[in-house]
Amino acid sequence: MKCMEKDVYKSSQYNIFFEDKAGVTLLYNTFTTALIKLTKEKAEKIKITLKLNDLNELETDEYNLLINNGFIINNKINEIDQVKFRYYRGVFNSRDFRVTIVPTLNCNLNCPYCFERDKRDENITLKEYEEIYKFIDKQLFICQPNDFGISWYGGEPLLEVDTIENISNKIDIICKNNNIKRACDSIVTNGYLLDEDCAKRLFNCGIKKIQITLDGDRDAHNKQRILKNGEGTFDKILNSIIIAQRYFELVTVRFNTNKSNHEGIVRLLKNKSDIFNKNNIVISVGRLKNYLGGIVSKENDNDCLNGFELQNIQGYIDNYYKRVKTVNKMPIQIKHTNCGAESHKCFIIGPKLKIYKCAEALGYSDSVGFIVDGDFQPNEVFWQWFNYNIFNNNEKCMSCKYVPMCMGGCPSSRKRLGIPNNEICGYWEQWLNIKFNELINTLN
Repeated sequence: MKCMEKDVYKSSQYNIFFEDKAGVTLLYNTFTTALIKLTKEKAEKIKITLKLNDLNELETDEYNLLINNGFIINNKINEIDQVKFRYYRGVFNSRDFRVTIVPTLNCNLNCPYCFERDKRDENITLKEYEEIYKFIDKQLFICQPNDFGISWYGGEPLLEVDTIENISNKIDIICKNNNIKRACDSIVTNGYLLDEDCAKRLFNCGIKKIQITLDGDRDAHNKQRILKNGEGTFDKILNSIIIAQRYFELVTVRFNTNKSNHEGIVRLLKNKSDIFNKNNIVISVGRLKNYLGGIVSKENDNDCLNGFELQNIQGYIDNYYKRVKTVNKMPIQIKHTNCGAESHKCFIIGPKLKIYKCAEALGYSDSVGFIVDGDFQPNEVFWQWFNYNIFNNNEKCMSCKYVPMCMGGCPSSRKRLGIPNNEICGYWEQWLNIKFNELINTLN
C-alpha cells in the first residue's frame, strides 16, 4: 500500500538492528526505548527501506508500527533538539527536589580506594541541622514535589543512628506541615554496624531501601574492605546483608569491581546463592576508578577496569548466576539526565552546611555552595556544572546512536576533564548486544 504522506517522514537516527545467529532480528530505538521483534524477511525489508529512506515501500501496518514507536519521524524534526529538550527538562525540573544528608565524614573502615579517606572527623552539628530544616521547609513549599524522601550517606552514616532517627522524625513533621507525601528513605552503608536492633530502628524511621557494599568472597573482600586496625569485615557484613533482607523492601548489594577482585565476586555468588537469591535483593556492579584533582592517586591505575572489561564481568556474573537480579536489565527506562547530580534541585548536604552535586567531591573544595539562613547560596562551581553538558561542541556524541542512553557518561568526570566521558564509548553497544541475546533466548 502506497501513501504520499510517507514522503514527509524519515528514519530515526537512533534505530539499531540486532540479529542473532539463528536469524532473529530486534529493532530498537535508543530515544523512545521501543523494541520490536521482526521475522527475517520483514527485517530485511525494513532495514533496506529505512536505509534508503524509501518509506513508500512499507505496507500500512508496517508504517503505522514504525511511526507509532518513533522508528520513523517527521523529516522536519531535529532529533538532537528532542534529546536536548528531554535533558534540560530533567535538569531544570523544579519539582524534582532531592536531598542527601551526610551526617558524618567519619568512617569505621579504612578502604584503600576510598575517595574520602583523608577527610574525617567532621559531623553536622545540631545548629547546622536547624538550618537544614529551614532549607528543606522552604524548598518543599517552593517546589511542591509529589513526595519527598531523604537519602543518607557518609562517611559511615550508621555511626550516627541516633541522629538519623531524630532528623527523620523532624522531616516527617515538615512534610506534614507542607502537605507533602512522605516517601521512603534510603541509606548507603558499609553494613558493618548493622545488627537486628539497628535494622529495626532504621526501618521504623522510614528507611525502606539500603545499599551495602561487599567486594567479593572472603579473600577478595578482606583485601579491600578493612577496619582501621587492618582486620577483615567479610563475615560481619555478609551477616548484615542477611539481616537487611528481613527488614528492608530493597537491598542493593554493591560490588566495587577491579581486576584483582572480580573472580572473587563470581565465587561468592556461586557459593552463597541462597543468600542472594531473594526477591528484595539486587546486585549492582560498580567499577573502581581513579579520581582526579587529588581525590585518589593513580598508583593503582593498571588495576582499574575500563568500560568494556566491566561489561564482560557483568556478563560473566550473569552467565554463572542467571537467577540473580541485576540493576541493569531490559527494558531501559527513558533517561532525562545521566544522574541526579545534573538536576539543579538535587543537593548533597555535608558538614559545615556545604552543598555538593556529587558524592565524589565530599569534603573537598568542590562544594557548590552553602546553606545560609535556610537558603541555598550557590558559588561559581555550581554554575560550572551546567557548562559541561554533551551538547557543547561535541560532534562525536551528537552523531552517536547511543547518546540518548549514555548522555555523555558521568557528569562529574565531564566536569573534571572538561570533555565528554569518552572512556565509556562502545560500552552501551556491547551492553545492548548482551541484553538482546538474553531477551531473544527468553522469547524463544
